[in-house]
Amino acid sequence: MPSPFARVVWNKYEAALLVDTYEKVAKGELARKVAVAKLSKRLRYRKIKNGIEVNEKYRNENGIQLQLSIMENILTNGEKGLTSRSRLFEDVAQLATENHDVYIELLQEAIQMYPEPLDTERKQPEVSLEQPVLVEESVPQENLLLNRVKKVLSEKFPKGIRLNSAIDKKRFYKSYEEIIGSSLEIADDDLFNMVTSCGIESDGKIYVASELIPSDLQDEIDSFIDVTLDSGKEFVFYESLFSHFKEELLDTPIANVSMLCTWLQYKYEKEFYFDKEYMTRDRYIDIDIDHEVISYMREQWQVKSEDEVVKALDYLPEDSVRTAFNRNTNVLIAATRGMRFHMDKFEVNEEELKDIIFIIETTIEKFKFIGADELLECIHQKLPQVISNNSDIPELGIRKALAVRLADKFDFNNAVISKKGVKLSAREALLAFAKSHEEFTLEEVDKLAQSLGTVINYHLEPLLEYSIRINDKEFVAKEKVHFDVESIDKYLKEHIDHKVYSIPLKSIHNFATFPECNYPWTSRLLESYLLTASNRFRLYFSDYLNKNNVCGVISYKLPDLSFNFLMEIALARNNVKLAKKEALEYLATEGYIVQRRNSDIEEILADASQLREIDNNNNNNKII
Repeated sequence: MPSPFARVVWNKYEAALLVDTYEKVAKGELARKVAVAKLSKRLRYRKIKNGIEVNEKYRNENGIQLQLSIMENILTNGEKGLTSRSRLFEDVAQLATENHDVYIELLQEAIQMYPEPLDTERKQPEVSLEQPVLVEESVPQENLLLNRVKKVLSEKFPKGIRLNSAIDKKRFYKSYEEIIGSSLEIADDDLFNMVTSCGIESDGKIYVASELIPSDLQDEIDSFIDVTLDSGKEFVFYESLFSHFKEELLDTPIANVSMLCTWLQYKYEKEFYFDKEYMTRDRYIDIDIDHEVISYMREQWQVKSEDEVVKALDYLPEDSVRTAFNRNTNVLIAATRGMRFHMDKFEVNEEELKDIIFIIETTIEKFKFIGADELLECIHQKLPQVISNNSDIPELGIRKALAVRLADKFDFNNAVISKKGVKLSAREALLAFAKSHEEFTLEEVDKLAQSLGTVINYHLEPLLEYSIRINDKEFVAKEKVHFDVESIDKYLKEHIDHKVYSIPLKSIHNFATFPECNYPWTSRLLESYLLTASNRFRLYFSDYLNKNNVCGVISYKLPDLSFNFLMEIALARNNVKLAKKEALEYLATEGYIVQRRNSDIEEILADASQLREIDNNNNNNKII
């Protein structure tokens, strides 16, 4: 069904005159205010000359000012002016900058079509905004009373009236008598109904609708709505309108979107249909914000930030734009934090895609997975044109785009790419790496962990399921190391400090007398032995192993033995001051912990103090 409300959209000739006006202002040939006034008169004059009556809104100066600001934004590549999409304005601006001869022809046609008004020609009288003065005698009694109430409210209560306030009510009756010259003889309930019918209620106050917003601001709102609709939009969101005029509305009683909506319904009741979130001239319009955002991103053909999109689509609610920007991840691809691009921008042909699939499948066949960084490195080496053709897309964006294009063939779990239906976590990927390599270095596995978005310290112990760390830098397959478990355990038993029931791993420096192993003994090799092979002993430590520092203590395998308890014994029986600073210093120096901090230190100190007291009461006959 066509809209019953007509509006006059801008045409290419008017747009050409707008470009010309901006250029004259930019060159300093005309003051902006003068230029706006001249163009407004020119565009209105054509209608008037043709005998067409125009109202005060048609191409008025406020509207021209806004349209000029939009054209300025286009011509300055977004550096200045008001952001609002208009395909017509963009096309004419492009003519002016890239095909000047064609633009000049268009401008000459426009000048002939829209001549400047002659001072000698009789000016068309403006349509009066003033309502005809009604003779009170001709007005029905109920309407006459309502008009008088409205007059009192407008003159004496521009900031609203609280009808539940005895003071405001008394003031109203007094004001009525002063202005009208007679007292108001009606019941309070009737007064309430009458005042309510005159205005808009908000926060317990009644405001006369016509007095809520100053006339100049009303004109700006009118022009903004016209500009939005002239740019091809069929709707205006209340939230966007409120956001655009938020600063100006601070000086009015319009405190929120809901109140603005109520005022808009009063102001434009006969011009628009009002939906829950927007106003429109078409009752049956269907607004898809996701489509709006996606279409804009495709038109831009570049990586855009979330804030840039919000600014460009300021005719839409900000929260809705941000939501649409971030939820359509299969179309709007993440480039970096807060930055996205349209999937169509990613350039890769079918042959290149086949080659990438081959790289992934070959690596997965061998190692069960391929890391995203490894894949990109392979693409750099074997398909450099894919990188160069997408040079303005960050590598994260290329990775994410490939994840979308190949989603039907592989599982992409962050930076871990695996066979479809076999989704691997970072931990599982690292274990698969260890399982498939007879030898590897700490540097290699650390780099892989970083590419998978994790920290290698968290995975050093799990890696020992398939590998043995033989020194600070190297790992070998578990089956390559042969431990004489009985001899090694017997040796450790002889060296355990029975006073504290343990010995720090860090304290073992001399491995010359250790039972032979097919690899040279190191602290790291002993660490691996305790965690994988020993029958009687284990390594106790806090949370996880450290890639750079050896830590923890060697003690017996007992069901209820804990690392905290071993630290309590050490503190109680080594003449350490049982204070936080001193205790942490001792534990770090001896190699129990790496960092001089422990979330349980207060509890450990309390238990160590109790243990020391028990030992003292038993005349140093230790309970363990």
